[in-house]
Amino acid sequence: MTLASIWIPEYDRNKFQLVKTINDYFTSDNPLEDQQGHVLALTRAAHTGLRFMLTRISRYNDLLELELENNPAGKIYLDGSNLSLQQSERILEALEKFIRTFDVEHESIDLRVLIHAAAKRLNHLGKYNLKTDLSALEDKDTFVQGNLALLQDLFLDLPDIFGSPVTGSPAVITIKGELEKFDKEYFGVRKSELLAGEYIKLSVALQDQELSANDLVSLYEKQVLSPETAFPDALLFIYGTVREHRGDMFFRKNGDTIESCSIVVPVQRNKAAMYADTSLKDKELKGTETVLLVDDEDIIWDVVIDMLQKMGYTVILASNGRECVEIYESNPGQIDLILLDMVMPEMNGHDAFFRLKEIDSDVKVLLSSGYVDEKDAQDVLAAGAAGFLRKPYRMVDLARRIRAILDG
Repeated sequence: MTLASIWIPEYDRNKFQLVKTINDYFTSDNPLEDQQGHVLALTRAAHTGLRFMLTRISRYNDLLELELENNPAGKIYLDGSNLSLQQSERILEALEKFIRTFDVEHESIDLRVLIHAAAKRLNHLGKYNLKTDLSALEDKDTFVQGNLALLQDLFLDLPDIFGSPVTGSPAVITIKGELEKFDKEYFGVRKSELLAGEYIKLSVALQDQELSANDLVSLYEKQVLSPETAFPDALLFIYGTVREHRGDMFFRKNGDTIESCSIVVPVQRNKAAMYADTSLKDKELKGTETVLLVDDEDIIWDVVIDMLQKMGYTVILASNGRECVEIYESNPGQIDLILLDMVMPEMNGHDAFFRLKEIDSDVKVLLSSGYVDEKDAQDVLAAGAAGFLRKPYRMVDLARRIRAILDG
């Protein structure tokens, strides 16, 4: 079953291009399992919006029924509206069943580290000037239960909800993070289903915009969702990703432009589960060895380095294959394992591996990539690589593989 076959009202199809977006994922050349997290996020956003709108229409129809009690002609149109409402509710049920078919794994992720990494990446690209104020989160538990690939893309796409910057003038966007306890009333006023509790709150705004959340409302409120509003392509994905992580987003619009938003995600307090499944003891993942991380995607650096260092490892970084070979050759006997990305500039992982084998026939290398499959690395694996880990991977899976290789 694909969502391309489900009817979506003309307004939603024009504004959000939901059917086209999801159908593009299903018909892309990439394996579906690599895309299902993004499809789930889009579907969850559409499901939330459709349910919100149908509830509103149902209330309008209840009021009209009282007004048209003595108007037979009007009653006929109202009956037609109610029939369409019932059919739409069946579509909503189909979306709910569709969502339940997904199996997107979550793990513990330090949101503060991920935000810093995304900001560094975006600022390096030069399209945006992303300023972060996470001082209120320092020395706090900022772990959430989440999917690393989805959250990574969320923060990389987040500035796009404010529109494209003027050419040659990077848009300045601020992100302020806080830990905050919200009561039921706070969410009730904003028509959110979230429960009272402690959340990580991220206030995101264009430069010089006030970060107050007093006048922020739900995405599907009429103050935000108006016919003249041009919604960026990334907005539904971002909103759906937040919803997938048991959070919510609230917005403030000025004219036709969104100028600020607030993201709230429940904080995780179970430290024992931060880097491990319930079936795996935390001590079994720890180590004191030295790992050489070779990857040119700097958003990966911060997240993986932070995780490995918290588990006791010493981490050395190389941004390409040539640098990896030079570091390994200059430090004989000092590096216990190399985590080697396959696709990099200057010298790719394939060539770097065989150069490493010339230096040390017993070198331990764990391959990883989000662009090539394990079958494409068979010659490297046959030549002695210790394994292949497909990106995006869970941190607990990486920790397991590292220990399995180092423990022989």
